[in-house]
Amino acid sequence: MLDSSKKMLAVGKILEILKIETPVNNKSFIGEYTREVINMRNNLAHAEEKKKNGKIVLVTKNGEEEFSSEKCIDIRLNLKKHFGYLEKILELI
Repeated sequence: MLDSSKKMLAVGKILEILKIETPVNNKSFIGEYTREVINMRNNLAHAEEKKKNGKIVLVTKNGEEEFSSEKCIDIRLNLKKHFGYLEKILELI
């Protein structure tokens, strides 16, 4: 079974082999997807909840992170963006 990181690398390789440059190319896809999806997923998967100054924060391997409404909106927007990339790539192959 392929984990999400290996699937991302496979999509990147398809982009490279087919010389697809739009909506993203191999390097930009792998870089953005890693930063905006894989790293966030890994942080959330291993986070522990903690109360600090009356607010709930998540303690991740990168430290404490407060998930405000704005942060959650950013996460959803990034997921929608990458879903759109994947739909467009699928159309091109």
